Amino acid sequence: MILCIRAGLTGQYQQFDDLDDAIGHLNNRAVGKVKEWVGSGFLTRNFSGTNYVRMFWGDPASNFLAALDDPDRFYVEHNLDEHSDQSYAYLWVRVGDAGEYEQCDDLDNAIEYLNELRVGKITRWVQAGFETENYHGQDYVSIFYGDDDANHLCDIGENEDEAQEHHRQYIECNLEVNYL
Repeated sequence: MILCIRAGLTGQYQQFDDLDDAIGHLNNRAVGKVKEWVGSGFLTRNFSGTNYVRMFWGDPASNFLAALDDPDRFYVEHNLDEHSDQSYAYLWVRVGDAGEYEQCDDLDNAIEYLNELRVGKITRWVQAGFETENYHGQDYVSIFYGDDDANHLCDIGENEDEAQEHHRQYIECNLEVNYL
């Protein structure tokens, strides 16, 4: 059996071999803490009603085979980032002062986008983003959690928050060196 996850109604099913990989994915998506288990998944502040997070054991076509048992549910509940339980729902990226804000599904999607644009390695974190050799000063890279209009709600990398620090380190480790 494969662990199948879909965050919300519009998300695509993702498949994982183990709970740790699945929880890492959910933390990157900032789904938030489990409020209540329902049907084949759970509710959070960001995903409620019929727009809940589906998480179940399934076949390779993501067809439901079995619900998570109590020990698995306990493990999920205690390993999702508390930081993720915020009222934001979107990860936003903008490259340079003249760039457009791009909505990304998760950190992996954002990193892929930034590497395609060859932003380079991070030289310094600033409020709501970071600088690189290629983008610095007022022409930096914005990356933050925001509402559906790209209004800043929460930074990616605030040192006092362990979950955000983890996300910041993940970005730093996965950006490619590129000089324009």
